[in-house]
This record gives sequence, C-alpha cells and structure tokens, in this order.
Amino acid sequence: MKCSAANVLQEAWLLYKHTKRKDGLRMRKHHRRLLAAIHMFRHVRMKHRKIRDQVNTMVDISKMQMIMCDLKSSLCSSHQELEKQIESLDRKLDEVTRLLSALLQSKQQEEQQVH
Repeated sequence: MKCSAANVLQEAWLLYKHTKRKDGLRMRKHHRRLLAAIHMFRHVRMKHRKIRDQVNTMVDISKMQMIMCDLKSSLCSSHQELEKQIESLDRKLDEVTRLLSALLQSKQQEEQQVH
C-alpha cells in the first residue's frame, strides 16, 4: 500500500514538473501513469480493507467460539447438577415408597390382629 501511494506521489510530481516545462508528450505520459497509479492505489486499498474485514470476522468467530465453549461447559455442569438432584429425588422417592409400604403392612397386620 505504501508503494502504490508513493507511486501516486511520484507520478503527480512528474506530471507537475512536465506541466511547468510545457512538455506535452511527457506530460500526457505521466498523466496516464498517474491515473494508472491512482487506480492501483484504489485497488490495493480495497484489498487491504477486505483483508481487514476478514481479520475482524475471524476475531468475531474466535470470540463466538469462546462463548460457545463457556456455554457448553456451563450446560454440562448444570446437567450434572440436575442428574445429582434427580438421583437424590429418586432415592427419597424410594425411601417414601418403602416407608408407605411398611406402614400399610403394619396397618394390615393390626387389622388382622383386631379381627
């Protein structure tokens, strides 16, 4: 990019120099070269801008990937915690079921002893 900018300045200076000398042939030659240098500078600047945008996109993708990894680890830890809570509730439900069964059996035995 610096080189193409330097070419624009060089051709602009040479055009100015030959314009002052009233040298029409060289003036037209440097005018064409100046226009070509400006065109090349614009092309290089556009490529540079596209590359910069791609770099920014890659940085955004990298940030998004980090966020996704954090969310995944958070989701995994939440899932493990939920599994522990479900297992705990399952044990408590088994205990309640066992106690209710024992209570029903003792009630039935009491009723049989009364009759």
